[in-house]
Amino acid sequence: MDRMDKHGRTRANTDEGRRDAAEMERRSAAGAVEVRARADGSRVVAGYAAVFGEMSEDLGGFKEVIERGFFDPVLGDDVRALWQHDSGHVLGRTRAGTLRLGVDERGLWYEADPPQAQWAADALASIGRGDVSESSFGFSVAEDRWEVWEGQTVRRLKRAESLFDVSP
Repeated sequence: MDRMDKHGRTRANTDEGRRDAAEMERRSAAGAVEVRARADGSRVVAGYAAVFGEMSEDLGGFKEVIERGFFDPVLGDDVRALWQHDSGHVLGRTRAGTLRLGVDERGLWYEADPPQAQWAADALASIGRGDVSESSFGFSVAEDRWEVWEGQTVRRLKRAESLFDVSP
């Protein structure tokens, strides 16, 4: 059954009552991805998919701030690290133990163990050269708060409903 959100947009629920991909949102964090070498010679993609407490750029008539604690309810989700949000290019997955997620004072961090595949080697090269310098995440919101601050509409993200992916 479709429903309307507070902004007049139509939202669809699946039979299980869980939000579908139509409600997935994406945000990015600048300067937050790198390739790290391990002692065993393997490489890890690491970065911050989200940063807490920073005002976003204009997102189309509003700005946004991610509050500490936003990701706490979803840290146990089965999350994938995807190259450029492409589900055909999985860099790691929490359930497989090839993606680690956590939060600290700065934000939502991740470390992914990429597969031995040519596309992954190409992705690591692009990150290492600095061609790709941001990370982002796909999510849905359980709780937010809208306010006007200094004449600007601001959305405060309070609690995530789902964390779908993190992505350099």
